[in-house]
Amino acid sequence: RLVEGDMDENFGAWEFVPVGEDKTLFFYTAWADIRSQSWLIAKVMDIQPDLEDAISVSNVTVVTKAVRKRVHDLYKASQSKP
Repeated sequence: RLVEGDMDENFGAWEFVPVGEDKTLFFYTAWADIRSQSWLIAKVMDIQPDLEDAISVSNVTVVTKAVRKRVHDLYKASQSKP
């Protein structure tokens, strides 16, 4: 679904791979054209190019941790039902 926003382009993909009865590998891939937000951000990225990678890694980490917690909470809740 395309949503209008500050970035010209971004991409995200989810993949869940079962690896056992109660285990699943979760892959989340994301990319965003951070530089397209403004000329100021583009200049900052030119001066400190590693920051672009750090922002992307931070974003993916936050999303992945949130998904993991939600799945874990749902699993625990399903185990406590009679």
